[in-house]
Amino acid sequence: MRIQAKAARARRLGLRGIALLAGCMAGATSHARDGNVFTPYLSLSYTMDDNLFRLPADVDAAQVTGRSQRGDLIRSLQAGVRGERYIGRQRLSFDISANQNRYRTYAYLDADLVNGSATWAWQLGHDLSGEIGTERVQSLTGFSEVRSTARNISTTQISRATANYALAPSWRLVGGVYDTRQRNSSVERTGGNSETEAVDGGLSYTPPSGNRLTVRARNTRASYPNRQIFLGTSVSNDFTQDDLEAEIYWQVSGQSRFSGLFAKTSRHYPDLPQRDYNGPTGRANWEWQATGKTSFNLGLKREIGAYQDFTTNYIVTDGVSLTAVRQVTAKTQIQGRLEAKTRRFLGDPGIVLNNTERRIDRVNSAGLTLSYQLAWPLVLNATLQNEKRTSNTTGFGYQDTSATLSVQLQW
Repeated sequence: MRIQAKAARARRLGLRGIALLAGCMAGATSHARDGNVFTPYLSLSYTMDDNLFRLPADVDAAQVTGRSQRGDLIRSLQAGVRGERYIGRQRLSFDISANQNRYRTYAYLDADLVNGSATWAWQLGHDLSGEIGTERVQSLTGFSEVRSTARNISTTQISRATANYALAPSWRLVGGVYDTRQRNSSVERTGGNSETEAVDGGLSYTPPSGNRLTVRARNTRASYPNRQIFLGTSVSNDFTQDDLEAEIYWQVSGQSRFSGLFAKTSRHYPDLPQRDYNGPTGRANWEWQATGKTSFNLGLKREIGAYQDFTTNYIVTDGVSLTAVRQVTAKTQIQGRLEAKTRRFLGDPGIVLNNTERRIDRVNSAGLTLSYQLAWPLVLNATLQNEKRTSNTTGFGYQDTSATLSVQLQW
């Protein structure tokens, strides 16, 4: 009875939220006429995930979770507001949202999250401009990377300040400083808490054609306050990283454009240099507007991600993706996406024997989304997603299928 009462109260709160945001529409419209924008938004979604904890096919869910159900039905309600205001040549913008996630079976995973961002896009004279911003990102982390069913809320706080100075009509000096702090609520994952500081600077060239080439150097210093203990040994995950990057935007034709970031990355671990990485990273995307209603996007990437266990300190991921979008009618759109990734678990901490076989995962996923504009400002989305991971390490392969139905109010 208590559970039913809580569910009823949650439904009443959700309906009140819809009514409140709907009442804001008139105000939002009047602000837009003044040159400033104040826009509320709301979404409600239901997701059926058939393998919530990403368990291998031969693992009995009851032995891991105490329940026979491998999947769950998740309801997500998001309410937020975004806006921007101009003060002379300065632009202030913000976006704040509250997210409520409820699980039918594994209710201990229920989470109420708050996300937000604020940015000041500043302009000084004709030649000097930049941005000062902050962002808070909260999320309930998934279970594909851990052998645990513990609930974990990840909170990331990002602050940045950037500037660019016009040397000539086509040439600009660019630079910035960045601070990122990430915290985990679960005791099991506090080893991943981190503080990262970065600074970069470079030169950007934009000819009259609108194409752009930016070359920059970046230095990053990351510290992990909670040293990890592996087999009685204290391990530091702190590192420094230097990147030399070339970022490209090229309008190949009226229907095709290319963008990419290519970097030479050197990561150094002062305490354990055998973990060091030295090699290429980056991403590339080619967009093609095949017809007025059909477009394609081909993406390639190589990136480094954090990961800590007995034999691994980071992951190098190579991936390729293909996205196709078809505007069927003025109100109906279909989007399909295929992605394949190979993930190599590297950076041996040197705690176990060096001849331990390195873990390699291969992840293939396919997704299909149908969007329909019911009536302004109401949008209905239906998504079907399948993901399969194989691994050369026992216990890390899985297959998962999820289906999501959502409705959005987009004013």
